[in-house]
Amino acid sequence: MRSSKALVFFMLLIFTITPTFTLAQFEVVENNNIYLTGTVEMELNVTLVNLGDTPKYIMVNPRYQFEVIRENRTEFLYHNSTGATIIGNPTKTLLNYRPGFWIYPHEVLKVRFFINEIDKIPIPLYDYYQPYCTGYAYIEGDKLRINVPVGFYTVPICDVLYPQLLNRPIYLYPEALFNVKDFSVVMHGYKGIVKFKIVHNSTLGLPIRDVFAVAPPILFPNARIYGYFPSPTMSYSEYLDYVKGFWKLNIPKILLPTKNLTDEIVLYGLTDDLLTSKFEIPRVKNVKQINVEYPIWIIWLGDNSTFEITYKFEWGINKG
Repeated sequence: MRSSKALVFFMLLIFTITPTFTLAQFEVVENNNIYLTGTVEMELNVTLVNLGDTPKYIMVNPRYQFEVIRENRTEFLYHNSTGATIIGNPTKTLLNYRPGFWIYPHEVLKVRFFINEIDKIPIPLYDYYQPYCTGYAYIEGDKLRINVPVGFYTVPICDVLYPQLLNRPIYLYPEALFNVKDFSVVMHGYKGIVKFKIVHNSTLGLPIRDVFAVAPPILFPNARIYGYFPSPTMSYSEYLDYVKGFWKLNIPKILLPTKNLTDEIVLYGLTDDLLTSKFEIPRVKNVKQINVEYPIWIIWLGDNSTFEITYKFEWGINKG
């Protein structure tokens, strides 16, 4: 009798252990030439529908952590600070050694995908451009040094410094988020939040400030985008007008907005159909300029300081 109880306990132990897997090192966050780094954290809540009569296993990119929103919430993939990946309920979240989850016939299923502080995504920031005659300050060991340009310049004043735009948005389309070839599994909607973090860190803690401009790192065409915090300084078209004052440029009229930027914008349009893999990604043959508009923040940031921008997005077949 004792041996049978021991066997039951051993079997239960096998199926309740949550395995961990070593994850390769996340991307290195590199600073630009004024010691700024940019990273993104994101949460994406997706609603899926299985229109078919058979269960389907959905494979997942493990760069995203995920939770399947069912009663017991035992189906998940997490990353921890040591670089390990933790799989919950592997009998349901691993198939052919591929992480993912099941969606059952005629089921409406919600899944939370997220990238947080542990596995944040680096957003490359452009180097700050300056005329050659200015030279620049840089860190060498524990000292601040000034690079002096080689050659003779007849004037002591180079130019006026202005806040340059250090990034441009990456556009994520729903069909890129939902790469499923099975026509019976469709995406009913998604919503989430983006956190964009910019850090100024020279490692010396000097009383030095950077001034620069940034745009949202990720935008979702077809989605409602709202809740920008803090409020943007200006729109992209206003920024172009601002830059014209420094460079005396003629900005093409095609880039000017048709309406004022508000706290809530919708990029492009989408028909109110279920988004499935039947959606064919259009091939661009004749490239034409389109209206471009998004918020811009102008930021003053001291050394060892952080600036965070957050905003929300939402798309659905009845909201698109």
